This record gives sequence, C-alpha cells and structure tokens, in this order.
Amino acid sequence: WPWTRPRTRTMAASKTELRSRAKGKADAKAKDADAEDTKKDAVAGKTDAQGNLMDAAYYFKQYFGLALSIVAFGMVCFAGYAPKYGLSVNLFLYSSVVLGCVGLIFHETRPFKNQSTFAMDRETVEFARAQEAEAKIQADRAAKKKA
Repeated sequence: WPWTRPRTRTMAASKTELRSRAKGKADAKAKDADAEDTKKDAVAGKTDAQGNLMDAAYYFKQYFGLALSIVAFGMVCFAGYAPKYGLSVNLFLYSSVVLGCVGLIFHETRPFKNQSTFAMDRETVEFARAQEAEAKIQADRAAKKKA
C-alpha cells in the first residue's frame, strides 16, 4: 500500500514542509531587521515604544509627577506631626494638595503615552472607532495567516 511505504525525497514537499521553509526565511529576515534596529539604538540611544529617546531627561519627565504625588501623600499622612516642628497643619495639608496637583500635571504631560487625546465631536469619535475596527480586522487576518 502506498501509505505504508516510507517517503522518499523524490516526492513533492508537503504544505507543512513548505511553510516551515518559508518560516525559516522569514525568521532570517526578522533577525536581520532586529540587528539593524539594535545598531540604530546603539547610535541614537534606547527609545520607548513611541520613539522617544530614553535618557535622563526622559526619566525625569516620566517619573517626576509620581515622586511629587508620593511626597504629597506622605505630607497628608504625617500632617498631624507638623505642630511638633512649629508648622501649621493647614499649611502642611494645603501645600500637599498643591504638590499633588503639580504632580498630576507632570503625570499627564509625561513623554510615554502622551499621544492619547480626547475627542468629543461625533465625526472624530466615529473615525477613530472605524480605524480601531479596521486595525482589529487586520490583526485577526494576520493571526489567521500565522496559524
């Protein structure tokens, strides 16, 4: 019977063999692209997902709001100890609210994820929803092709 005979190399390649060969070629191309990205990162420096250069100024902008918020929280927690040091409790609490608000402003203007915006008009919202739906369809198609 033909299905019991061992396969020989003279037979045509199966679909799975062809897919694995194509996948190997794609992996090589992906490795080359990764190597080029690594070279670019070495020259320009490390970047985040949005392409912002991650240096000392980036980290300051990214985490300064968080640090101010933590200080403000600590001031609220320890406001009861303010009279021991000759300070008013109200001064301590109001300054913590100001620090918290400034921290919130810095948090909202941080470099990573700063491209998200709010839109209230109907046309912009519908356009954004249509783009999201199209992106989801494209992602589903790509996932089906990989599978």
